Amino acid sequence: MTERAQTSMDFLVGMSMFLIIVIFVLSFVPGLIEPFNDSVQEDTVTVDRVATQLSKGMLGSTDEPFILDAQCTEAFFGDTDPGDCNFDTGTPVEDRFGLSSTQQLNVTIERDTDGDGDREIVQMDGAGNIVDSGGILLREGRNPPTSTGSVVVARRVVYLDGHDVSLIVRMW
Repeated sequence: MTERAQTSMDFLVGMSMFLIIVIFVLSFVPGLIEPFNDSVQEDTVTVDRVATQLSKGMLGSTDEPFILDAQCTEAFFGDTDPGDCNFDTGTPVEDRFGLSSTQQLNVTIERDTDGDGDREIVQMDGAGNIVDSGGILLREGRNPPTSTGSVVVARRVVYLDGHDVSLIVRMW
C-alpha cells in the first residue's frame, strides 16, 4: 500500500461528474431560451395562415374558396382601389396580415404559361384577364433572400380567370 491517495479513482469520479454536468447544461439551456426566439415552426404556421386567408376569402369569396376574384386579385397586386374586396391597399403586404416588423413576406401567383415546365409570374391586363406580357405582375412584397436564412413557403392551387394557378406565399 502506498501513501498516495486514490488519485485515479478521484480523477475518474471528478471527470464523470464534470461530463454529466456539461451534458445537462448543454441539453437544458437551449430549451430555456427558446420561447424568446423566433422559430421556423412559428413561421410555418404564419405563412400557412396567410396562404389560407388569401385563397379562402381575401382574394375571393368565402362561399367559393380557392376561386379568386379577378378584380380583387388585380387590386391586391396592383395597389388599386379594392372596391368591395376584403382588404385595404396602400400599406405594405406585411401590415395587411398583421405580421411583426421582423417578418418579411412575398406573395406571388405563378403558372406555366408557355408549356416549358417552368412557372412564370402571372400577369393581368387590368380588366380581369390573364395576359402573356405587359400586364400587372401578380407579385407583392420584397424578393426573398437567395443566399442566407430559411424561407418558409406555402402553396395553394387556385382558380383564376379560367386557369389553374399557384398561389405561393414566402416568408423569412
